[in-house]
Amino acid sequence: MLKVNRLNIFLPTYPQNQVFDSRDIAYHKSNQNKLKSDNFFNIIHNKNLFKIILNWKSACDNNEYKKYPNKTFLLDIKSDKSFFRGILCGVSSNMLDKQIVSPHEEVFEKRVEKLKTYLANVKIQAEPVVFATNFSKEINANIEETVAKKPIKDFTYNNISYSIRELDIKDSINHFNRFYIVDGHHRTSSLKLFSNSSNEEFQLLTFLTDINDIESDKFSWKTTNPSKNLINSINKLSKSFHKPDPQKFWINYKQEYYLIDEFHIGKMTINNFEKNFETIVLVF
Repeated sequence: MLKVNRLNIFLPTYPQNQVFDSRDIAYHKSNQNKLKSDNFFNIIHNKNLFKIILNWKSACDNNEYKKYPNKTFLLDIKSDKSFFRGILCGVSSNMLDKQIVSPHEEVFEKRVEKLKTYLANVKIQAEPVVFATNFSKEINANIEETVAKKPIKDFTYNNISYSIRELDIKDSINHFNRFYIVDGHHRTSSLKLFSNSSNEEFQLLTFLTDINDIESDKFSWKTTNPSKNLINSINKLSKSFHKPDPQKFWINYKQEYYLIDEFHIGKMTINNFEKNFETIVLVF
């Protein structure tokens, strides 16, 4: 059984000046003069890890970030085309080795090792991983109560609005059966490696969302020890001797490819996809 944990979280004092999109790093490097001096990019944009630590300490001393100790938050992210809601929380590194946290992508060992070294020296988790799970009725009711509260942070960046509210998850409803890694496989593996090498427990900064809000046509999944029912389902599918179009649904099993008819799946949620095929399958 899984549970989420409270964290000591630092939030920017003036987020409209201090946040940046990590996908725009190349742009920021060539247009750094357009960023505010207290932007987080200026803290981490340094090859010297010790300098990054000093930059972060200076930013905290200058009250550019406020510490919220022992908290979980509800984070809403909204644009004209999409809406995401999730719990900003911690997941114990002790849980990451167990099969109840399921990945769907392979990771590159060199990148995992590099991120592990970064964590060991800098000790900053700036970008949460995204996990999906089944939210219970009690969790959803808890969230709806929280939505009625005034946000502690409410801002817009690049035409996307962000609202952050304190969320108090009662211990009696803080239990989950399984987490699926949606985004952040390398960060998850790096923290797991760091925890194992340090022989210490750490908390993985996580954005936990309801699996029913994630569509299966954007993700691929891996399973071990597939059930007989799943194997029988696979054997009924059309077989391909060549790697299929990556935009289609397909399964790789015993070095052969099996096509899943989109007519039967459509834009099915991951949760329904799992029920339909008895377990989660690897497609890559």
